[in-house]
Parts: sequence; structure tokens; C-alpha cells
Amino acid sequence: MKYPSLVILDKAAGKMSRDVTVDLKLDLFLSENTLDIMTNLVCEKCIAERQKIFASLNCDAAFEHMAKLHELSKKLCNTIKAYEEIEKENSKKAVFVSVCRLYTQFCDEASKPMASKLGERFSEYFSEIRNGEFVLFGDKTNSLYNRIKKILRVGAVVNSDGASFGFDTQESFTDILKRAYMAFCPEKISAASAGDYCFSFTEELLKSDERLCEEINDFYKEYGAFVDLSIAEYKGETGFYLDIHSLIGRIKKESIPAVMPVFTDVAGITADDVYDFTLIAKNEKRIIPNNIRLSEDMKFCFLQGANGGGKTTYLRCIGANLLLALSGSYVFANRFEVCAFDGVFTHFPRDERFERGGRLCDEEARLDLIVNTETKKNIVLLNETFSTTTQEISIKKTADLAHRLKASGFAGVYVTHCDISENCDIPVMCVLVDPNNENERTYKVAFKGEKSSSFALDILKKYSLDYSSLCERFGEI
Repeated sequence: MKYPSLVILDKAAGKMSRDVTVDLKLDLFLSENTLDIMTNLVCEKCIAERQKIFASLNCDAAFEHMAKLHELSKKLCNTIKAYEEIEKENSKKAVFVSVCRLYTQFCDEASKPMASKLGERFSEYFSEIRNGEFVLFGDKTNSLYNRIKKILRVGAVVNSDGASFGFDTQESFTDILKRAYMAFCPEKISAASAGDYCFSFTEELLKSDERLCEEINDFYKEYGAFVDLSIAEYKGETGFYLDIHSLIGRIKKESIPAVMPVFTDVAGITADDVYDFTLIAKNEKRIIPNNIRLSEDMKFCFLQGANGGGKTTYLRCIGANLLLALSGSYVFANRFEVCAFDGVFTHFPRDERFERGGRLCDEEARLDLIVNTETKKNIVLLNETFSTTTQEISIKKTADLAHRLKASGFAGVYVTHCDISENCDIPVMCVLVDPNNENERTYKVAFKGEKSSSFALDILKKYSLDYSSLCERFGEI
């Protein structure tokens, strides 16, 4: 696309698998278009410009401007689709006039000032192309469009489902129908699609004005290459901002705070009271926020705890908000500091993805690809790997993988049931137990030191049933 991008200031800084967005449940909230754009990780400079645009959408005028651009680009996209699919010559050229009219409307709207340098670059481009040649083109387009509209309303109603039409000529309605009917036999009518039928009828309507047909043909010869049809791609770009803006508004209605993240040079994440907003899709009313502490000297760690204690939720809490941050969006937290990662990876168990002869083989192959990635600033979120093998093998493979990731400079969290305290020197976090409540899971996560215990062990300690307590009560066991 020759037009300036609203989404990418420079070339993408990194690439992320679409599986990551699925693992983190973002597909429950955002469109395929938005998720596809998210997979192209951009540089910090571009993130900063996007942040300004997202912030500006809180202003009604800026939001209406973006919404109008999106609506015009959708109409453009649908009309261009109809134009490219029509085979009948007169109808095709008439619809091209409609494309040109929408193009001029989009350029006029796009030339209005926008927030941020990225927005300025966009509006300045469209201001510059609205020169004398563009004005003449626009005048011819509008004049011809209005004349065509007297014959049929192509521009007003062309869409992905076909075209409707109306007419206002000197010829009688009966005569037009008779001539149009003679253009094809009843068998063709029944066999043709609705869109083909409409354009067959349109063809005959246009022929009712031979001079108009000549002018449409002349216009097409002069301006057939004037409009770069890739302008329709703005449908996806404007949709990206509106889609995420809608998500932000939806979650904030649940009284969950949203802040703009701060980007730093530290390869990690430091954040306070971060929410796994994806739980909204499950109608959760009580979402427990957590802190994230992946600092330079402790940026890769294990997370242990009993099933149902909130480990996977904690991973999504990190990952879902991270992807919003890297998209230039607000995140759901009270504070969020992060670096501009150029590699984001996840590994969540999903049996249907097996491609290499079973889960263990598939896991090992995919994890090797992660460890050997060529990007520099990487973060990985691992959820229960190697769970289909024996405990002894699982512990060894888990410890080996963790050391490889740490040695490669990865930030991240590795959820595991394995007791790796004797096999690994990597820091451990655990789901905490509230000692003041009867066996209640707090869903809170915190570092507990190298010899960290698990949720189950905390319960045993609470009731003096752990090994040390039993030794004190009954002597050496």
C-alpha cells in the first residue's frame, strides 16, 4: 500500500504466532483483523505514537473522526469488491465512478488533523494530495455520479451482497422493463445469482442514455489508474483502533482500572494490581489483581501451586495485558512498566495442535523453536509442559528447559507442578494461602524464596501436618 500506515510507523520489529492470542483468550474479545495486526510487534517509537492515538479516542471529536474514516473505508472496501467482480462493462465503469466518489470523501475526511505525529503524517499526506488535479477529479466524479444516480443508485447501495437500483428517466417504466427483459431469457434469470441479475438489469438501464455511457467510458480512460485501490486496507487499520478502544470501554465499565503503560529499557515487567480481564468472558464478578515483578536480575521464574489456585490466570494476566501494551493500548492495572519485547511466546496445553506424533514430541519441537528464536528481547509464558511423561523425566526436562531459557536471556514465567527446588536455582513464585481464612485460596502470587513451598504444603503447615511439624510432635519419623 502506497498510503501511510496508521498502524505501523516503520517495518515490524518482531513477529508473534497467532496461537499466542488464542492461548491468552484475546480471541474472545477482539476481531481476527485486530489479532492479525497484533502479531506484528512494532518498535517502541511506533508504540508511543499509537498510545497518542488511543488516548485521543477518549475525545468525542477524535472518536467520531476515526469512526467516520472506518465507515467510509468499509464502504470503499465493499464497493471495490463489487467493482472487481463485475464483468459487464458499462456496470463496471459506473461502479468505478462510485469508487472514486467514496475515495474523494475518504481523502477529505483523512486530511483533517489527527492526534500524534503518526496521525499528523497521515493527515498531512492526504492534505497534500488534495491539489488542483484532485479538485478537478473530484468535480468530475461528483457530476458524473449524480447523473448516473438519475438512472440507478449504484453508489448508494453497492455492497458485498450485490446492488439494488432505482431510475428516473424519460423512458416509461414498462418500456425499460421490456428492454431489460429482452437482454436475457427467463432461464438465465433463474440460474443467475442476485448480483448478476442486478447488474444485467443495470447494464440495460445505463444504455437508456448513450451519451452518459460515453462520458462514463471517457472518465474511466482518464482516471482508471488515478485511484490506488489498496486504500481499502484502511478498513483494517481504523478497525484496529476502534476494536481495542471498544474493549477498553467494555472492561472499564466493570470498574477495572486502565492505565497507559510506561516503556523502559529494563528487559522485564514491573506492575501493580494487574487484572486478568479475560475472566470477564466467563462472567467472573470477583477478579483478583496481582503484582508482576520480572526485574532485570529476576526476570525468569517458576510458578507453583495447586490446581485452581490461579496459576493460569496469572499467566494470562501477564500475557493479555502485555499484548495490549505492545499494541500501544491501555492496560488493566494501576501501574505497568515494561520493555518493548520483540518476541512473545506461549506454550499452553492444547491437544488438537499435535502434529509430530504425540504431545511430548510436539512439545519438545515447539519449545526448541522458542529457545532458538533469533529475536533479542523475548518473553515466554509456559503452562505445564512435559506432563505426559514420568515424574522423574518431567522434572529433568523442566529444569533443563528453564536453564536454557534463562541462559538465552528470556524473561517469563514457567508454571509447573514439578518440585524442582533441588534441581534448579531459578526463583520460584507460589499461590499464597490466607492464614486468616479457612483453606481459602487468595489467587495472589508472590516470591517465596529458593525453597518455596506449594499451595498444598502451605495448607499442611497451617494445620501443623507438614514433615517438620509432625517430627516435633511425634519425634523423628
